[in-house]
Amino acid sequence: AAGRRGPAFSREEWGAVSRLAAAHSRLVHRECGAFDTTSAMGVEAFKCLLSELDAASSILRIPPASRSYRAYFAKNYHELLPPSGRAYRLDLFDASLHNYPAILVNGYMYDISPSTQKSAEILQGRWAELEASLRRWDVWPARR
Repeated sequence: AAGRRGPAFSREEWGAVSRLAAAHSRLVHRECGAFDTTSAMGVEAFKCLLSELDAASSILRIPPASRSYRAYFAKNYHELLPPSGRAYRLDLFDASLHNYPAILVNGYMYDISPSTQKSAEILQGRWAELEASLRRWDVWPARR
């Protein structure tokens, strides 16, 4: 349509991105400004966001990045993170955003490899880009 602003989304795509932006706006923040990923309300809000992110990615036909590295995971981790496809876990997402040098798993401390730390830094950058886009979407006056 003449004068239309923004990308030409289908109604389904528009709805998916709108739901994702709404879920982002409901994230719980701590006083320091960081996301709350420990309280029941904070965890639920973040799980909702990750679910909407998964749905929007599928609806927008965004191909998942390679998960080939998961083939080397121990068998019990395949239940948590299947060898292919998207699988969002708040605990791992939170650890990657904070770029911890080690992570506690089932009572054992594991050092994070330099390549994993580099991947976490890349994820942090992509997350910042996504957040900026969702904040712009949330205030964009022309919603239809």
